Amino acid sequence: MLAPPEKRLGRANENRKEQIVFSTFPIKQKSGFAISKPDRDAQVYTSSKYEQTHDFVGIVLGYDAATKRVAFEQRNNVKAGEPLELLMPDGEVIPFVLQEMQDEEGNAIDCAPHAQQKFTAYSEKELLPCSLLRRKVVVK
Repeated sequence: MLAPPEKRLGRANENRKEQIVFSTFPIKQKSGFAISKPDRDAQVYTSSKYEQTHDFVGIVLGYDAATKRVAFEQRNNVKAGEPLELLMPDGEVIPFVLQEMQDEEGNAIDCAPHAQQKFTAYSEKELLPCSLLRRKVVVK
């Protein structure tokens, strides 16, 4: 007779879960409930208010080394010259300023106000696809 699935998989299943999590995320991003039970310092008891520190404004679709242009898909209104940050897939966070923005047809634009608008911008540094573009929220 075959044992129930939880007895058959047991610890082997837990090890597989950890292997998947550890192989999927860089070291800096490994945390939370996926790895272990959080301790008492994991919960903030002083306030139940959500404190948003950044707005997600776009995602990198690709980089053209010949023209040094990065293709973005906008997720929040973003303007040329705005100080932003890029979260690279390897965990690196780099400052970034949108310069020489162009729409899909190559026309110069000052902002990307439309939902999921695709645009390009100039960058000396090669940016990795799936990098996240964010802006710091100004607390009033």
